[in-house]
Amino acid sequence: MKILADELLPLMENKYEKSERMSRCINKICSLWTDNDGTFEELKSFCLENFIADPKELAETTQKFAKHLDTIDGYTREIYKLVSEPLHLETGELKHIDHMFAEYNPMAHISEDFFKTKLAFLVILNYPVYSLDEKNSLGKKWSSEQWAQARLADRFSHRIPSDVIQKISQTSSKSETYISQYNICMDKIIVGERKNIFPQGLKLISHWGLRDYLKTLYKDSNGLEKQKIIEQILNRIIRQEIPAEVINNDKASWDPFTNKVCRDGNAIDAEAEQNVRYEHIISTFKSERMLDPWFKENPTAISRNFNLSLEISEDDVRKMFASVLNSNTVKKCAAYISQKLGRALQPIDIWYAGFKDASVLKEEELTSAIRKKYKNINDFQSGIYEILLKLGFAPDKAAYLSSNIVIDASRSAGHAMGAGGKGFKSHLRTRFDNGQIDYISYNTAMHELGHCVEQVFSLDGVPSTLMSGVPNTAFTEAFAFVFQARDQEVLGVAGNNREAGHLKTLHCLWHCFELCGVSLVCMDLWSHMYKNQEITAQELKEFILSKASEVWNKWYAPIFGEENSVLLAAYSHMINYGLYLPNYPIGEIIRCQIENHLKGKSLAEEMEKLCTQGCLTPNLWLEKGMGHALSTKFILEEAEIALEELALARIS
Repeated sequence: MKILADELLPLMENKYEKSERMSRCINKICSLWTDNDGTFEELKSFCLENFIADPKELAETTQKFAKHLDTIDGYTREIYKLVSEPLHLETGELKHIDHMFAEYNPMAHISEDFFKTKLAFLVILNYPVYSLDEKNSLGKKWSSEQWAQARLADRFSHRIPSDVIQKISQTSSKSETYISQYNICMDKIIVGERKNIFPQGLKLISHWGLRDYLKTLYKDSNGLEKQKIIEQILNRIIRQEIPAEVINNDKASWDPFTNKVCRDGNAIDAEAEQNVRYEHIISTFKSERMLDPWFKENPTAISRNFNLSLEISEDDVRKMFASVLNSNTVKKCAAYISQKLGRALQPIDIWYAGFKDASVLKEEELTSAIRKKYKNINDFQSGIYEILLKLGFAPDKAAYLSSNIVIDASRSAGHAMGAGGKGFKSHLRTRFDNGQIDYISYNTAMHELGHCVEQVFSLDGVPSTLMSGVPNTAFTEAFAFVFQARDQEVLGVAGNNREAGHLKTLHCLWHCFELCGVSLVCMDLWSHMYKNQEITAQELKEFILSKASEVWNKWYAPIFGEENSVLLAAYSHMINYGLYLPNYPIGEIIRCQIENHLKGKSLAEEMEKLCTQGCLTPNLWLEKGMGHALSTKFILEEAEIALEELALARIS
């Protein structure tokens, strides 16, 4: 293709003024043009006729792309949302046709169609594609229009066949279904002869529901015993020793310690799940590998995740995680938790919730308070306006945001689905079991509300929809964490004082500490799969168990006093979201920078300012909005201050 570029460029320079933009664009278009697109003569004619030298015309073309892509993205996202609702929402029993529709991706053909119609080539011919390093250096002086043009070029910088996109969508849908129906009926858990250990009708999804319920048990007089039961359930799931019979089944009783299963009071033979969990991970890996040939500069899912999606290098991410895991601050935080609990720490305490839970109310009492306020999903929908007011949003802004956020009853633990274009709404999904919301779902809803508010601001308020969104998903997770940490304040059951602020900081650190290890397991898992591309489900399970134990023993066993725990492999994201997990600890690191920035300021006003900057690179977004590049120094320094002041408060 370089031969084509060498021959074409002199012809272009003969007609138009020579420029670096022209040179870069000609090289890029030649790399993407194929014989199916036309002959060299046709390529030459296309370039000579469609290169836009006039800056004013280029700006007008950019605006037209922004307008039309906003329309296309908005409606295709809406189609996807509607056809996948049975999978995502609690709409009754799933039918085979529901799965088939959920596997359909209306966006799969858009990129290919843009290349066939030559619209994509028009973009590539006129808008240079910049590397991450170039964006970080040149982007400091770019106008919003230049950023919009750079993001437009990013969109068509790679040419992925529609059948590949569709196959990836099908794989994702199947793994999503597997996860969304992975419920454990806790009222059917038995230990020996003991029954009714957990509340009647309690159904918890793995891993989210099990983990979040475990967190609520720190206030329960028998909490430690119940937490150990949940730990054993998670161990059985991770090791795939869980009987398939007890997954999402309220007809069978199960003792997770003996693995005994009973139906109607009689013991039955029940086979283990047989590595289904790890088969789904392999399927996700194989589907992502289908993209490899189409990304020459980033030929693995790993490099694409860090260089293109996160726009933070893998090496920098690992260094950030290591700085948290190796810090003395984490060890001090662990000692503080141990003192609060009055016992040595155990592996379950990786999910210690005492920092963020400033209320003295138990989980059942919190649920009761929530259900008095929100009797059904309609009440919660109406209540979003009041929640936003309590978070500091002005009445007109709260009304605007709440009118653009729709509450849905989720089949899974919960998620947020933002609008694809202007004029559409962001959807907040959380569980409403039997039409009612409990504390766990309310806490999840507050997390998702942070996503939704960010989504509305970063779509409707940006200079151009071509640069809509925040730099990466870690940033939207940061805002979700900011909202989630205020769940009890909004409910009116937590103190809003300096001590509560310190506890939030320690929660941020402790959560980040947990997720750094989880993310390293996930990252090492993907590296291993690329080195062993024909790996079997059994081999993959053995690797993950070994890696989870290895990471645990290096950084967690010295704190928790027990070796070889595999709890770091509990997260369901490993199954259907590929390399998403690093977004969470990065999100906590960013969240701490945001919280530091918010001191003495309005959350509502600052969030709008930050989210309407547009999709810059992470470091430029942080530097422009808050004056600092991404760093763990904020989370570690703030935690040190919190620990010191909390210790002084106990002495006094």
